[in-house]
Amino acid sequence: MKQVFSKKLTSALALFLAIIFILPACSPSSDEPEIPSYSASLPELRIDAENGKEITSKTEYSDITLKLTLSEDFAEYTNSYTDEDGGKAELRCRGNSTYGKPDMKAKNKYSYKLHLDEKADLLGLGASRHWYLLANWFDVTHMRNKLAYDLSGELGLTYTKSTWVNLYYNGEYRGIYSLVESIRIEDGRIDTFNWEEYAEDICNIFCVKNNVPDYVVGQLEEAMKNDLSWLSTQKFTFTYTVPDTYEVKTVHIDFSDCFDPNDLDFTSGYLIEYDNRLHGESTKWRTKHNIPVVMDNPAALSTNSYMHEYVQTLIQDFENALYSPTFYNEKGYHYSHYLDVDSLVSYWTVWNLFNNIEFGVLSLYYYIDDGKIVFGPCWDFDNATGNIVTLKEKWERWDYWVEDRGNNGNGWFSQIMGDPYFVALCQEKWFGMQDLVKNMLASLDVYHEYIGADAVKCYERNGPRTNWYLKSRNGGVSYDFETDFNLLKSWLNNRVKWINENFSSSYARVDDSEFVREKKLFIKPEQNTLTAPSSNYKNGVTPDYLLTDSAQIYLNVSTTCTTARRVEIFFNGKRIYSSPIDTVSAIPLILKSSFFKKGKNAMNVIYVVAFKEDGSVRGMNSLVIKSE
Repeated sequence: MKQVFSKKLTSALALFLAIIFILPACSPSSDEPEIPSYSASLPELRIDAENGKEITSKTEYSDITLKLTLSEDFAEYTNSYTDEDGGKAELRCRGNSTYGKPDMKAKNKYSYKLHLDEKADLLGLGASRHWYLLANWFDVTHMRNKLAYDLSGELGLTYTKSTWVNLYYNGEYRGIYSLVESIRIEDGRIDTFNWEEYAEDICNIFCVKNNVPDYVVGQLEEAMKNDLSWLSTQKFTFTYTVPDTYEVKTVHIDFSDCFDPNDLDFTSGYLIEYDNRLHGESTKWRTKHNIPVVMDNPAALSTNSYMHEYVQTLIQDFENALYSPTFYNEKGYHYSHYLDVDSLVSYWTVWNLFNNIEFGVLSLYYYIDDGKIVFGPCWDFDNATGNIVTLKEKWERWDYWVEDRGNNGNGWFSQIMGDPYFVALCQEKWFGMQDLVKNMLASLDVYHEYIGADAVKCYERNGPRTNWYLKSRNGGVSYDFETDFNLLKSWLNNRVKWINENFSSSYARVDDSEFVREKKLFIKPEQNTLTAPSSNYKNGVTPDYLLTDSAQIYLNVSTTCTTARRVEIFFNGKRIYSSPIDTVSAIPLILKSSFFKKGKNAMNVIYVVAFKEDGSVRGMNSLVIKSE
């Protein structure tokens, strides 16, 4: 099977060899980019911990007072936390790699999870009680996360809105932080059903109906979130403690007059991390291809067997389709049956543009809504875009495609890039987002003007960051703000130029595979209906064709493979034909022009897989037709 799958990756390479040939290099738009403007000062966020405590725990919240002092840009966003005395909240530390850094701890530049006592719209980012304060310890420009998050939002992904603040902790200046929406299912954030919130609602209905004492309500709510079996059975056994006497009591609850399980839609409401560490106490498992699944919400998914089986089955069926050479699983469904394809196209594009080294390993999120896997939000890009603090020498470069490091390079993202139609969608996305990319590049100088002085002050306070890998770079420490900003700016401009050039090249490569498409499997259009940029074959790669005729497209599929017995033919990701094949006669195929996608940058992909008599894959090839 490994040989079959690695050959399938060949198809991705060949597709890029094919489809990029017919695309012109992008030229800059003459329009002025739409970029933000800011005043010269940042908002100030003041945290005062009880008794002047330094909060260092990742697991236990501590009480704090929080006060925001608004700058000119955010003057309209007043709430209880902008009042003179501020408001109450809880705080704990967060992070993984950064949390363990000795130089960070020496400066008390922790990242935090913030839980407000009251829901509030902080700085126009939306009303919530849950927030992150990111120190951006590895990124002295403080820009990498924001650039990636905002671009992902422009592409239509669910994303985390953010802005910068200067943080004062117990009166001490700690430097620039990013105030960021937390990743959670909530109105205005990840828009899908929230089972844990539903538990709160049903708990409240039951407690009001039955005059349940206040001291029981919180205990019941927490117990219902930690055991979701009641969603299917309407029954719940609950043990609680009486505060004054510490007496432990057990009751059996019937929720039948609070909700009907038949009215519930179990196809939505699951937030999942693709995280190789499998950390935390939530429900987690690995798929058949060793891909990690960590349930973020509902964390207690395994306590409801129906919901647990639904999510496991959907993810496994999706994966089975990905690892099939035809991209259809044994149930007869294409991976797009389970996936919001455009979300993954945009997701891959952002991770690829910024060349985030954790691709396929950590910090990836997706959720299930209406029976579909939806990728997003993008997260944790402070170590991307050539940031030497955390990168190995190769990862510092901008001139190679992002690597899927999951499952030893054989993760979900490597698999889907073996589908020539998915690769074509990524190209369409890239050449369709040039104005967004131009605006992002233009925003760099705006952000430099806005936070530059504060970023320099922050660096002076917190000092250089030690380098994980590149000890030969700058003495093993980070650059200062100005140097790293110029590096970031140069890296991104070079990266965009490199992608444009390679996506416009006849022989672009999208991974490090040495495989090529099958040289003995051919898809030949009639020359009177299509025009080819080149009539020559090179390395067995079929040339690309431009759709110039509005009538019918005549194709012949043939092979010189003596072991090929059957072919399956796919058009734009859909199976359209299956037939026996041999080396004697070609299979004629007619496609109406109306079937084809048309418009600027539109790609149409014909993908053919040949099988041996025993059902194993003999080879595959693809043909790209651009509609204009």
